[in-house]
Amino acid sequence: MTSTTVRLLALALLLPILGLVASPARAAAPSDYVTMVGDQDDYVSGGATHLYRGAAAGITLSGSAENGITVDAGDGASSSFTFMFSAAPGESLAAGDYVDDQGGADDGASIMIFGEGRGCAATGRFTILDVDPDATRLWLLYEQHCDGADAASFGEIRINEPAIDAELLTAPTRVIWPERYPRQAGRKVPVRLVNTGTGPITVSSASVTDGAADFTVVANGCRTIAAGASCAVTLGFTPTSAGPKHGTLTIVDSTTAGAHTVALGGSGTSGYTTWRMRSQAADYIGGGADYSYTPLNSTIRASGTPTGVHVASDSWTADFEPGSGDELRPGTTFTGATRYPFNESGPGLDISGQGRGCNSLTGTFTVHEATYDDKDRLRKLSVSFTQHCDGGRPALFGSITWRADQPGAPLPPRVGVTTDRATYRYGQKAVVTVKASDADVVSVYATQPGHPRRLVRTGPVDSAGRLTVRVPMSRTTTFTATADGGDLADASASKRVRVAARVSASAVRALRRSGKSSIYSVTRSAWLKAKVAPAHAGDCVYFRAEFKVRGRWGYPAKTKCVRLGRASSAMVYLPGDRAYLGIPIRMRAEWRGDAENAAAPSGWSYVQFVAQR
Repeated sequence: MTSTTVRLLALALLLPILGLVASPARAAAPSDYVTMVGDQDDYVSGGATHLYRGAAAGITLSGSAENGITVDAGDGASSSFTFMFSAAPGESLAAGDYVDDQGGADDGASIMIFGEGRGCAATGRFTILDVDPDATRLWLLYEQHCDGADAASFGEIRINEPAIDAELLTAPTRVIWPERYPRQAGRKVPVRLVNTGTGPITVSSASVTDGAADFTVVANGCRTIAAGASCAVTLGFTPTSAGPKHGTLTIVDSTTAGAHTVALGGSGTSGYTTWRMRSQAADYIGGGADYSYTPLNSTIRASGTPTGVHVASDSWTADFEPGSGDELRPGTTFTGATRYPFNESGPGLDISGQGRGCNSLTGTFTVHEATYDDKDRLRKLSVSFTQHCDGGRPALFGSITWRADQPGAPLPPRVGVTTDRATYRYGQKAVVTVKASDADVVSVYATQPGHPRRLVRTGPVDSAGRLTVRVPMSRTTTFTATADGGDLADASASKRVRVAARVSASAVRALRRSGKSSIYSVTRSAWLKAKVAPAHAGDCVYFRAEFKVRGRWGYPAKTKCVRLGRASSAMVYLPGDRAYLGIPIRMRAEWRGDAENAAAPSGWSYVQFVAQR
């Protein structure tokens, strides 16, 4: 608030010089009024509505058309506002439109509204419908924005103007809403009906008779108005499209005139205003999510010059700087960007929000549209970007437009990969499903440790955006997908699955089989042959034997490493012993796994020793 206070004090010191206090303040007539309507987030008005009417409301008018006009309204204590309007230096206020888009700069028109202890660096506009050189009368419409915000305070001032009707006062007589994006509702505005006659007035109806597509009667609190009493008809404005809008509120009543009208106006903002982002998994800023904002769900503001642009929404900020000697012009791509404002002479970029920001970053951005006025102030923007946080590979992609002529640049499609399980057995088929948004064709790749990436399939997605393939599994595999032939760096997901080796084992050189057991002579050895697939020649395989004593398997015997041969197989034997007679024995092979395949055992092979030679 320090800068605002300084500005208000500076203007106060200038008042005697400008002559704004040279002429005495003139009290208003009973039919005069000042209306103020504040958007919810407007700082000066506090989002409130006010109607100050007649001398009892403390309305005074001072100054002159040449040196500027000041209007004070309120009780001088809890609810008082000051309205100040001036033309450009060397000019006098007259009927017409005035724009203050420089915050009261010395070379242009100026608007400043403050009160209830609140003031700000203001921009805005006002339209004078009537004024005389000595400021004995005034009729104007105004709109003020604080600190570059979209929220506004707006209304009508009518002082010492001829009475429109002796029986019924409508305040305001004109309602001009601040600009809104199509389908974005404006502030609801009350139109007060004041019975200034001597008898009751009956209001038959209040309706929008022109412009009903954009303007509506939200509520009608007027039925019978006693002499000296008032009521309100509340109006709404939601532009259906871009461009200026006009309408009429018609009030049918029991006065001599029989009806009263209020002129309605507003404008739908033209161009595309959007903020869309797509975050890859493990990207810190976006958290792997998609984001989409329009004026219907967020306030999006942009400002800047060819040497730097700042964009802000309700929860995100974006900064783009071209670097020394460059400018933000359409068709320009800036590579090697680092974190703004620490980018020194190179391009600067910073996308942050929701409590997250990069300590350092790299990225690129492309300016698709950038339009500036004659003072190099931004008027239209379209920019796309890619940001990598803190040296990481995961990216945050984005596209921002602000009142742009064309839609924003498309984001890289989001591609997800899922499998029907996390671990497979050797030889099983994996069901791999790719789901893509904003893409028609996807490609599926498979990469195994120590092997080059190979294309599994390229094909169109179905109506749900999915493509499913079945892949025989032999080794641990990472499945990756791209959309429309895109680069792997833009793939938003990959899936790694493990494949357990297939270990088979069988008893060999037996005398015979009996049921599930292989029968061996106690004078010979029981042999077990194992094979591991896929081939892992030279790796270790381990063998295990267990004995069933008193109905339970136990007393394990284990081998040390037995190397697999060229055929990825190995054999071991268990020497016969008369102690084994009548004792069931089971044997199996165990492979402990590596980077290519998960560990797996074979099934059990059952052995019995007999006294037969």
